[in-house]
Amino acid sequence: LAIAQQKGEALYRKTDFEQENGLPKSLGEGNERLIYLRGGLSIRMFEGTLWQSVRINQQHSSDFPLISKFYLSGSSRIQTKGAKTIAADYTEISGCHYLYHLPDVTEIEDWPANELYRIVIISAQLDYFRSFFGSEISLSSPLRRVLDGDKTQRFHQTLGQITPQMGQALQQILQSPYQGIMRRMYLESKVLELLTLQFAHWAQK
Repeated sequence: LAIAQQKGEALYRKTDFEQENGLPKSLGEGNERLIYLRGGLSIRMFEGTLWQSVRINQQHSSDFPLISKFYLSGSSRIQTKGAKTIAADYTEISGCHYLYHLPDVTEIEDWPANELYRIVIISAQLDYFRSFFGSEISLSSPLRRVLDGDKTQRFHQTLGQITPQMGQALQQILQSPYQGIMRRMYLESKVLELLTLQFAHWAQK
């Protein structure tokens, strides 16, 4: 990153609630957009291709959020060693979507080179849902425990293929026609739509 900045590469752009980060040319071609919404809700959108494989080591904190992830294209291998209730080694693949909560976990992500990545990731702090839920029997058990405040509950749920309805909402996020407050309102409504579809899909599995 430092070398790229010295070469005058434009890697960073920010507004009041949105920022865009470009990949260093030595690493690949593409960009990541991060949009901050209300109450600890955010969207990350990554599109690009890596010239070389990348490994990312992350230590998740105890206040890890609920993560919703949609792979429009691309894939990644993930290892979560030492987490008894989570598979130690799995792959997230193109065309599928996932929902997970993994506090206090060391996660290793391997991103292959020469794949086109188009990924949308929704991050939601658990407190965001407090005004929505009471005693919810319609939710899957692990999700209900997390939303009821059990921050130690861990899960990584594969939810299958992205449905046409989800695909439409994702495209509307990627191509939002609004600016300012209307953009934030519109994007929050689409995020809630996607989470609702995921929650309902998991409850029916």
